[in-house]
Amino acid sequence: GILSVIFIVAPFASNLVYAMRIHKQKAIRGNPSARAWFGKHLGPFIILCIISAGTYPVLGLTASRLFGLDFFNSGLLSSDLHRLSKIKIKTTIFFENIPQLLIQVVYSYAIKDLQNATILAFIASSLSILASVIIYRAQKELSEEFVTAKYYIKFGNFTENSINSK
Repeated sequence: GILSVIFIVAPFASNLVYAMRIHKQKAIRGNPSARAWFGKHLGPFIILCIISAGTYPVLGLTASRLFGLDFFNSGLLSSDLHRLSKIKIKTTIFFENIPQLLIQVVYSYAIKDLQNATILAFIASSLSILASVIIYRAQKELSEEFVTAKYYIKFGNFTENSINSK
């Protein structure tokens, strides 16, 4: 009962906190495009996080450049998204999946029976945790192997300036 409600509210709240404080993440602060984008779109970003109950998936969506729309072009690179994947690990694994496993074990112990649905849910939760951790570790090792160079190009109308100066 009450634990189930806590383990629904806690991940939601933690995702909301991350969404409200997203501009304080190193990956955002170090990316001028992302800083400008979040300065302009923070409200709609938070609303999407509330609707989806997940900050990391919304980060992926807003970095997708979907339909060429400005809202879906946060300027985050795949290397930035990887650095932000700790949000997914903390909110999903620690606040959702691990508590689900604990509730499933306690439930099975309380009814003194292992039901097929509980076994399948336990396996699915375990595989989700395992896959997330393996992917995170593999991406972390890969990113440590390479150095990401970022260049920000500022375009200007140089022909107009040179015509006016003559």
